[in-house]
Amino acid sequence: MCIVNVFDSLARSPHLRINANTVAKVYMELERAGLVETRRGVGTFIQALPSHATRRIDRERQLRALVDRFLSDAAAQGFVADELLAQIMERLKKGE
Repeated sequence: MCIVNVFDSLARSPHLRINANTVAKVYMELERAGLVETRRGVGTFIQALPSHATRRIDRERQLRALVDRFLSDAAAQGFVADELLAQIMERLKKGE
């Protein structure tokens, strides 16, 4: 998907008052982060995430969901953050 038209339209829209240099900086930052690829004379395209990045994102999402469930269950049983942290730290020290 070519995104060049979106940013160029933003830069040319006088009522938004976006400086062309700001748009150029956004392009550079996105390219530096590996999120887009600029092809001279063709446009700027969104890069597909590498499979390892996708796996990392999926794992982070799964971990957040697990922690959310844990915190929700603990709160429902009346436990507070200090108690939870103390138990977690104790378990980690024991290697459990």
